Amino acid sequence: MKKLMFLLLQVGSSVLLFGQVKPLNLESTTHAAIIIDPVNPPACCDPKFVKINVSPAYGLTFNSSNSLTLSQNISISTTPVNLIKSIKAEISYFEFLPENENCLVCNQNSATFGNFNSGTAALVNGTGSGTHALLFSFTPSKPPGTIPFSFLVSLPPTVGCCNEIVRFCIRYTIAFENCSVCTRTVCYERKNSGGAVIGNPNDNSGKN
Repeated sequence: MKKLMFLLLQVGSSVLLFGQVKPLNLESTTHAAIIIDPVNPPACCDPKFVKINVSPAYGLTFNSSNSLTLSQNISISTTPVNLIKSIKAEISYFEFLPENENCLVCNQNSATFGNFNSGTAALVNGTGSGTHALLFSFTPSKPPGTIPFSFLVSLPPTVGCCNEIVRFCIRYTIAFENCSVCTRTVCYERKNSGGAVIGNPNDNSGKN
């Protein structure tokens, strides 16, 4: 069985994985969706100037085309009002755990999973399909408010009768008109067995 860390292939457990950090408890199957605050954010991203709040409710469904669909609302408020030029969404962590190593098909190329097939933010299409990152550019710049995101994320192909757990994180980078840049990372976990979503994002109100 193999472990993938970006493009580095290692012999290890039956996990397909890439990411710079492990933000999730890999032994847990509950409460895996978390908010990760940036380390040493710039002063301009202090909550008294910028608040980025993630809705505790989101939608996540598995599709028959080796992909999942994620819907997530994020609320952005600024003091004073600071228009949003763009938002970049990056899959910073991706982990795929099949119930058995024989569930995976032979093709385990990391280029085939953990990518954005497509995505929208407030009905604006993102550029960068087929990669780990999508850029949403707003012309003219967009006032702060609630922004609905929708993503189609590729998954490794598996044998149809197998169950699996997918864990992944998306880092949102918001670029404002005054040239300040603030981030928020949201992590999710879902078991593909017809059950409910495992865990929800924590509502981190008041924190950047």
